[in-house]
Amino acid sequence: MQKKKVILGAAAAAVVLAGAHYGGATLIGPKVEDRFRAEIQRLDTLDQRATIRISDYQAGRLTSTAEVMVRPAALASSAKGAKTKNADQGPLPGIRFDVTLEHGPLLARLPLPFGAVGFEATAHPDEALRQALADEIAPAPETDTTLLTVSGRGGFTGTISGDFHSAPFSASVVEEELSLDWGGMTGSFSTDRDSLGLTADAPSGELQEGTGNRFRLTDLHLEAEGTTTDGPYLLGHQSLTAGSVEALAPEGEIGIEELMVTSHLDREEGGLRVGFETEATALRLRGRDLANPVDWKDVRLEAALAGVDANAYGELAQVVQDYPGQVPEAVLRGRVLPAVQTILAGRPHLTLEEARATNAEGTLEATGEASFSDGSRPDINRPRTLVEALDARLTLDAPAAAVKANLRRSLTSQGRSEELATRQAEMLVDALAADGYLKAEGEDRYRTEITFRGSQLLVNGQPALGLMGVLMQ
Repeated sequence: MQKKKVILGAAAAAVVLAGAHYGGATLIGPKVEDRFRAEIQRLDTLDQRATIRISDYQAGRLTSTAEVMVRPAALASSAKGAKTKNADQGPLPGIRFDVTLEHGPLLARLPLPFGAVGFEATAHPDEALRQALADEIAPAPETDTTLLTVSGRGGFTGTISGDFHSAPFSASVVEEELSLDWGGMTGSFSTDRDSLGLTADAPSGELQEGTGNRFRLTDLHLEAEGTTTDGPYLLGHQSLTAGSVEALAPEGEIGIEELMVTSHLDREEGGLRVGFETEATALRLRGRDLANPVDWKDVRLEAALAGVDANAYGELAQVVQDYPGQVPEAVLRGRVLPAVQTILAGRPHLTLEEARATNAEGTLEATGEASFSDGSRPDINRPRTLVEALDARLTLDAPAAAVKANLRRSLTSQGRSEELATRQAEMLVDALAADGYLKAEGEDRYRTEITFRGSQLLVNGQPALGLMGVLMQ
């Protein structure tokens, strides 16, 4: 995803600057050419190789054409037998954008901040990329294959907005029993130097390995909106929804219906707040290692981490961008661990706003929070300091029927008969309630509060070791 964003951004920037060059040549050409050279230099710092060939332009015409080549080294690094930047080893794999620009003689007379160029660009693999892909997948796209179509308008001030479309495709990995079916994607975008807005939809996608492993999703929808002025991250929200998600393997299966995942990044007094929400109308788990199948309805989870140091978060975000694959050990020790330590030293606060799910026995709910105690000095290089400083609470609220059913299933998995397990589960619930480990909430629900403070684990204010004693009776 990151590679696609960089490629699209690089190409779109080159397209807009090229259009500015065409439209403004008679009045503001030198300024635009300076801007163009600065943009190409910036792309080089992002490990891009971008070139543009201006063609078919005459003053007074309403349209012109151009060709933009973008050659990210990242395309080569992930290809089998990838070429390096050494020119003796041939060109880097690249993507060619064939561009049509809309402009006219009036546009050339407009002041720079108010000019705009309409564009349509189609992306195609160049020969080096086609050959690299041919070593990996079949069928490999030909050089006239349209990978992506982008159309819209770009302003000289850096604003770009429009729509995009990628075609469906199917392919298989040459040396492995791996196949991919992608239903294509359509979407729209709007971006300038300080903000981003994006929506995208894909009808389906399926990845299959051999005959026993399959991952499939349907009705995918993506959204992102926010600003980038604070650092190398999006201050705003991102969301993903899917009609269904299914993962099948010999070891088991996972099925999710109507999935929604949303993340928020906001600036507050004391640092950043990272929020997370997920919902699903149904969750299904089956597996060899699961004693009983899991069938949940109306699942919801909402959590947030507040008080995150903005500079340290920005450093972690930059590492993710710089190393989209595996992070080198030196970077891990020199950049990642110091940033994590800075975040921990700020004593961020984690809140479980809500966790809820419903099964045949009723609705289970949970809330909680965790932070480091005032005056503590948590050190990631000294795990004991993290344990000593941790102050956490988790509150569980469950129907009595669910508590008894879970105990019964646990006992039957240990070899007891259903009748004996049912009787012993009733006795265990009565013993846990009598000792205070379960607190009655009304006639048919129990509540338990688990706390960890000062290296002590307590259940409803009592040492957790006592709970283990009751369960082992």
